[in-house]
Amino acid sequence: MLYIFSVKKLLFKHLLDRLQRRSTTFHDKNRDSDKDDYQDRDYDVATLENNLSQAFRYGIYNNDDI
Repeated sequence: MLYIFSVKKLLFKHLLDRLQRRSTTFHDKNRDSDKDDYQDRDYDVATLENNLSQAFRYGIYNNDDI
């Protein structure tokens, strides 16, 4: 009987630990009304460079636009 009680106690403790580690909407970063979330993103420089080179290659932009 003591063994079952200790197993239940450990399972309950494990469940509480997992629930406390989960992020909720309360823990999410607050956004302002115009959704300016560009400042907290970590952009990959290689991806940005690739997108720009493709834009120039396919004529979406030309050098006069910049």
